[in-house]
Amino acid sequence: MRAACFAAVMIAAAPAAAQDDFWMNRFNDAAQAQQDLARTTMLNSTMRRSAQRRGAGPAVTSRQAAACAQKTRFHAEHGAGNSKVQRLYSLCRGVGL
Repeated sequence: MRAACFAAVMIAAAPAAAQDDFWMNRFNDAAQAQQDLARTTMLNSTMRRSAQRRGAGPAVTSRQAAACAQKTRFHAEHGAGNSKVQRLYSLCRGVGL
């Protein structure tokens, strides 16, 4: 009788244990995905900082170079107090021209 009750309890408990495994696997998958995302984000951030330290500045377009080449002319025409001239100088400084 005891063996039969024990067997019945074990059979009844098996699906519950399988369900626990199912939910634990889903939890572990979500945790792994979160770790992968954190690792990728950290790697991208590290690579971006490394590129900035190496001096890899923003690429300068030909239009930006042409505008920066004319900044002294704009300064002479509009004066140093003009907000657009000040903005041009700031942008040219930002791209290294």
